[in-house]
Amino acid sequence: MGDLHLSSHTGMHNDAPRHYRKSGDIFDTTLLSCLIGRCRVLDVTGAGTITASHLKGRVDGVSRFLIKMDFSGKDRFDEICPALGPDAAHMITGPGMNCVGIDTPSIELDGSPARVVLLEKNGEG
Repeated sequence: MGDLHLSSHTGMHNDAPRHYRKSGDIFDTTLLSCLIGRCRVLDVTGAGTITASHLKGRVDGVSRFLIKMDFSGKDRFDEICPALGPDAAHMITGPGMNCVGIDTPSIELDGSPARVVLLEKNGEG
């Protein structure tokens, strides 16, 4: 690789529990084994809100996955960004799920409980 271009927001929400609540893990207390390893990339380009139907049959047996949206191809910030819906968040909170990534500024839309669902699964609720 010769060139790598990243947004200043890249990696920002790796510390999601402390970022969103007064208690919980921060980046330096997150186990690296949760973040490093094989993962599956799910291309859901064109989806607005990611629903359980977008993920059905695609996350079984996976402990880490990245969600690719069309947002990553934009060269300007778009106020309307796709996000994870609450039904999809519930679907991925099973045992063994360690890491979920998305190529948008936030995993949830304002007012969506997706992040709360994910934090509660992790014992941060």
